[in-house]
Amino acid sequence: MRRYLFSSPFWFTLTLICSVCASGVTIFLAFLLQDIVDCSISGDLQALWRSVGTALAFLILDGFCLYARKISCARYTRCSMLALKQDAFQSLTNMDMEAFEADNSGDYFSLFNNDLKMIEENYILAVPEILEQTVLFIFAVVALFVLQPLL
Repeated sequence: MRRYLFSSPFWFTLTLICSVCASGVTIFLAFLLQDIVDCSISGDLQALWRSVGTALAFLILDGFCLYARKISCARYTRCSMLALKQDAFQSLTNMDMEAFEADNSGDYFSLFNNDLKMIEENYILAVPEILEQTVLFIFAVVALFVLQPLL
């Protein structure tokens, strides 16, 4: 299975980079929101508008990072599933006729439709999501200690 997870290292790496960027921007927005609240409490309108402008710019950057992640993850999934389907089809065509006729042809259709879809959803799509959530958690813990240091 590892062979299919890393069958497209370029798209996998790009997906991870986009995930790290999106996670970092999302956590940095917490710092910007803290700055906006501090500026609004202090009554400094000049700093408030500057903070709001920066926050809007980071929201746009966050949207771009999430869009790039979605595109790269789709390409990664496509390449991984293509490799998996090619190997499954190759092993099916390499079977001898007696072994092929021993099973119901519906089992082969089930393999290509249902089983490969479950592998895609439970493994191939899950790996980038797990890594993204792990990075987001690490960034959140770091941000927690930066915003509220231990006494």
